[in-house]
Amino acid sequence: MICRVLRTIINFSGIPATIIGVFLLSFYIVNPFLRFDWLCKRRKNLEAKPESKPEKVLVLTGSPRPNSNSTILAEQAQNGAKAAGADVELFHLAGMKINPCSACDGCRKKNARGCVIKDDMQLLYPRVKAADVIIIAGPVYWFNMSAYTKLFMDRLYAFGSGDYRALRKKRIGIILTYGDANPFVSG
Repeated sequence: MICRVLRTIINFSGIPATIIGVFLLSFYIVNPFLRFDWLCKRRKNLEAKPESKPEKVLVLTGSPRPNSNSTILAEQAQNGAKAAGADVELFHLAGMKINPCSACDGCRKKNARGCVIKDDMQLLYPRVKAADVIIIAGPVYWFNMSAYTKLFMDRLYAFGSGDYRALRKKRIGIILTYGDANPFVSG
């Protein structure tokens, strides 16, 4: 159904496909954050009790461009989560020094205290553990995520020593953008 609507809009409106893709992402991803009830644990009346702690939301952008479509959508998701009372932190991965995983397995050794590489991931590890919701936003490059997002994802390997318990029961939101009507052209 969504594809049929998208084709109709592209064929009859003359609106560039990128704008339509961003609109659809904002409609299907950002607007639910205005209520934020589909990612956050809420009671049936969708009202948070004053004594309940706010949800912790970690938003990560993986675009190399600071004002990219995916960054704009991530900021809208952040604004919606804040409006719903969540405690939100946003990080731009392109502005951080994150080295690739060296596959040394230092994080997997007995009595290991996480990843041995000292870079900006050390700032993100405790936030990933503490987050109730993790939102990852980024562009689609060559049918895949950006290099910045991939570095972050690869470094989550450090949580594997505990059977990835640190990632269990996390709610994950993904915002992806691409720049063409045909994904086989733009990748």
